[in-house]
Amino acid sequence: DDHYLDDQPTAPFEQRIQSCIEAAGEAAEHTGRSTLYAPNLIGSPDELKRKAEFLQRAGAGACLIAPAAVGLPVFHEIVSRYLEIPVLAHPSYAGTSNIATDLLLGTLFRWLGADAVIFPNYGGRFSFTPEVCRSIAGRLRIETEGIRPAFPVPAGGMRTDRVDELVRFFGVDTVLLVGGHLLEAGERIVEETRRFTSAVALHTRRNAPKPTPI
Repeated sequence: DDHYLDDQPTAPFEQRIQSCIEAAGEAAEHTGRSTLYAPNLIGSPDELKRKAEFLQRAGAGACLIAPAAVGLPVFHEIVSRYLEIPVLAHPSYAGTSNIATDLLLGTLFRWLGADAVIFPNYGGRFSFTPEVCRSIAGRLRIETEGIRPAFPVPAGGMRTDRVDELVRFFGVDTVLLVGGHLLEAGERIVEETRRFTSAVALHTRRNAPKPTPI
């Protein structure tokens, strides 16, 4: 889901969840490749609990939450008590004027329960530097006692022709968030998406760490 989606008349929450899960299932049967649909969760604490329970019963494979928008304590409680699926944390409302960007997105979001953290990547629509992006990714991968590492998700104006660059910079254990550029393809979106996934597979194999000889 886009992080602005909630329960609008044009995309009612429960109907949207069920329709998208069904579509993902049909696509998996057709292609033989599984797909995770991540609905957006936003609202009051009670609404978040109800929506979390509903989307899991419906079979969603992941979900998207903006920790700063719902409140950091509420985010932690929802993730730790009501969600048993992977959680992508979105940086919306996470102003960084009073806290280091890499500390907030790379450390605190992970400590509070995020399994993957989206952040504005260098060279996109925003102004994060390569150094800050590298630091965020590094902090997300730290193995802290009792806290699992999380996937870095560079985003914000990413293009399909940057796949090799992004995999080389961040490593193969990275989630690539490409949205707007695929939508720009219009009627060619299926073809462009197929080209994107093929590029991911190719460059992931090419840049994967070589096994250590025994």
